[in-house]
This record gives sequence, C-alpha cells and structure tokens, in this order.
Amino acid sequence: MMDADIQRLDKLLTEIQLADPPYEGSVGREDLYQDICRLLFDAQLYQSIWSEPTLNHLERLFENEKPSELFQVELEEIQRRAIAVRDINDFFFSIGDQETAVGELCKFLSRIILPPEDLDSRLDASGRLQEIRNQDASTSAKIELFLELLMDDYKLDLTKNDAIRGCLSSLKSRETVGKVISLLVRETGQAIAASLHVKLQPGSGQVLCHVKGADDFKDAVDRAYSAMREKGFLSGTEDILYSLDLTDARYHGSSLGLAAAVGMHDAKQNIATDPYTAFSGEVNLVGQEWTIQSVSGVIEKLTAAKRSGCRRVFIPRAN
Repeated sequence: MMDADIQRLDKLLTEIQLADPPYEGSVGREDLYQDICRLLFDAQLYQSIWSEPTLNHLERLFENEKPSELFQVELEEIQRRAIAVRDINDFFFSIGDQETAVGELCKFLSRIILPPEDLDSRLDASGRLQEIRNQDASTSAKIELFLELLMDDYKLDLTKNDAIRGCLSSLKSRETVGKVISLLVRETGQAIAASLHVKLQPGSGQVLCHVKGADDFKDAVDRAYSAMREKGFLSGTEDILYSLDLTDARYHGSSLGLAAAVGMHDAKQNIATDPYTAFSGEVNLVGQEWTIQSVSGVIEKLTAAKRSGCRRVFIPRAN
C-alpha cells in the first residue's frame, strides 16, 4: 500500500510540474497541491520517502508555496531527509563512477559515517573497488558488492542504517531494463526529466508509440531505430514499443532520440540503464552518417536532471 501511495505522489508531482504559471486561481493545480499535502501529512507518507527525485520536487514545491504552519515539523523533516538522501546518493554514485577517485569516494562516505582514517589508502592498494566498477552488473548490484566489501574487510556495516537501506530500495525501484531518463523542454524554456520506457518484441520492425505528446516524439524514435539497425545493434525483426511518463504535447521530442537509442540498446542486452544518468540529443542523418545533433534548452535540462537526482548527463558535443 505504501509503494502505491508513493507512486501516486510521484504522479501528482509530475502533474503539478506540468501546470502553467500563473498558478494563482488555478483550481486544478490547487486540487493537486491539496492532494499532495493530504498524502504527505494526513497519511504521514513523508516518513517513508527515500527517493531523491521525490524529495527534491517536494522541496521545490514548498519553497514556492508553503503549507499550513501546522506542518512546520514535517517540513523540517522533509528538508533533513532530502539532505541525507542526497549525501547517500552522492556516495552511491561514486561507487560505480570510474572518474571518482578513491579519496573523493571516502569524503562522500564520511558525510554518512566516520570511516577508518586509512580507508582510502587501503582501498586503493587492494584494487577491490576497481574490480567492482569493472563488473558487468547493474548500479545497485555494484553498490551492494561494495557494502559487502566494507563489512567483510573493514567491519563497516552500513546496511543497518535505515536511510542507506531506504535509498538503495528506492534506487532499485528506478532501475528497470529499457527505462531511460530523457530531458525534454517546452518552447517556453521549461524543462523536465521524464522516464522513457522501451520494449523490444518479435515483429516486423515497427515502431509503436504509446505517448500522448508532440508528433516529433515518434519521428525521433523512428530515426533512433533506423540508426541502431544500420549500426548493427538491432536486427530489424524487432518491434519497438515505447511510452513516456509524460502526457503533455507542449514538450518537444526531437531530443528524445539519444535516450531512445540507449533504451533500445539496453533492452536488447537486457541490462538496466544507470538511474543516475540522463540523456538529451537528437539522432539524425547527416549525409551518409548518423550523428547526434545539438539540442535546445541545455541549461534548463541540466537543472531538471539535477532535480531528478541525476549525477551524469549525456548531451551532444555540439552543445
């Protein structure tokens, strides 16, 4: 029941992001806001949220529109939890990130628990972290392997920490084969991070759209499919089914192409895309070569990615 309530909360937060300013006097938006407050405070759902995207969106919502002063204690708890969850996800991301030095990882860990003074040198010397990073495993699996390493070799048991367990569970819920975070923007400049879901099934090479949105969504996915077929990643006998956690035609979909290509590749390989990573890029044919072309609203998209808990964003080199 709790998971269903959190899913409902996330849906309400997505809907309220899609509302247009000015918000004053908007009956529909006020209804959404009241529904969010009832879930959080009346049902005390705020005590069970470990999702960074959810907490970030709540922080932003309540910065602009304060609920009743009766909920001041609950708001402070949401803020404390959001800070703790961001620290944990910084640590989690650093475990799998090849670019993060061991010393930097230990700094992230020190925000959560006091590690042994020589942990960074011992980790560096053992090479165990690099072994975990090099494994062909999901992000959450690498995190679990590293937590086991800390327990077995250094007697640091982080799994007793409720926040660690909650954040890992939340991460796993966002880690699904064929699910990719795509960054989209409106003509007004407003950007959003939306989950693109890609499924491959035996067929005749059709692209089947399950998105109520701008017409260029399907065009972008069609081009990505053609590129993936020509490059040999797909055979051409698969049908591509895709949907998006978004039902607003005012968002443009040409920059959806890169995320669609990644989703097709990962669905074909049956691997889950890193939930800390977002994508924005247009796949198009230039002469005889498929290329990733520049996109609009990059600054706004990076802001939306950060708000959704992403630590890495792939954008075209031309941007």
